[in-house]
Amino acid sequence: LTAANTIGSTLLSTLWNSNQKRFQTGFNDPSYALDVQSWGSLWLISGRYATLEVMQSRSQSALQFADTFFLNSQTSALLNKNNQSTGYGPYADSSNSFHANTVWSEGSLGVALAHLRLGNIEKAKSIMNGILPSMVSSTGGVLYAANRTVVDNSGDVFYPYASVAGTAWLAIVGSPNQYLLWNGDVTLYKSVFGSIK
Repeated sequence: LTAANTIGSTLLSTLWNSNQKRFQTGFNDPSYALDVQSWGSLWLISGRYATLEVMQSRSQSALQFADTFFLNSQTSALLNKNNQSTGYGPYADSSNSFHANTVWSEGSLGVALAHLRLGNIEKAKSIMNGILPSMVSSTGGVLYAANRTVVDNSGDVFYPYASVAGTAWLAIVGSPNQYLLWNGDVTLYKSVFGSIK
């Protein structure tokens, strides 16, 4: 546990950008990635490495950063449904331009889970409503991305195909036992947030 505590305190001190109030993708890495904000928030919410005040403040700040730089709305590739999807893109930069102009289900639902953990239930529901039903395929799988897009700086392609990642995140966020994922102390969680379903 000593090594884990050392890693945790090092992450907290080196990957938190105090000026921009966000998690950095890596040490001295200026890039903006959505999942670093949501996963960083979930990690803090686990309650192992920060005081309650630091956990709540930094988690809320990271999610606000996500709203500022990653919130997006796109026409879904599933034209037979309500085809407007709202959620978050995977990458952005300081000029508010997207490096992948799409709604990314996996990342969006990760943000929903972080909001749910912080007790922002209406925000979590709003994110889920932006994904459902516009990004659920006829087979029941959640599209990886609302539309086909190429990531500017890497050439990676996000496709509007049913994916395990998006579907799994939907199952996690919608589960009454979601607090068991990435939670170091269930007692702490329940004492702060109660039983959220």
